[in-house]
Amino acid sequence: QSLGVDSTVSLLRLLATAGDDNGLLECRATAPTLPHVTASASAKLTVHYVPEATISIDGVGGLASGGTGAAGFRAGDSATLKCTARANPPAYNQTFMFNMRRTKTQACDVLRHLS
Repeated sequence: QSLGVDSTVSLLRLLATAGDDNGLLECRATAPTLPHVTASASAKLTVHYVPEATISIDGVGGLASGGTGAAGFRAGDSATLKCTARANPPAYNQTFMFNMRRTKTQACDVLRHLS
C-alpha cells in the first residue's frame, strides 16, 4: 500500500501465542538506491494468555509432565508434588485436586498419606 511517491506501508497479521509474550517485533526499511542504510523501529509484545498447568512428582514412581502419566505408589510412600502454572497475567491460585476433590494439602507441602 502506498501513501505517495516517497511512502510505503507494509502490514503484518500476527496470531499471537503464549510463546510470543515479551517478544520483540521489529520493522526494517531499506531503499534500493541506499542499500547500506537501514531504518528500523521495534515494539515489545505483551500477550495475555490463560494458565497452562503442569504437575510433577519428586520421590517415588513418577508422573509424566503435564499430568498425563501414572504415578506408582505403595501405602506409606511419600513424595513432593509440584504444580507449575504459566500465565500472563500470572496465575494467582493453584489447587491440588484428588479424584475431583480439593485436597487439604497446600502447595509446597509434602503429601504423606495416599489411600
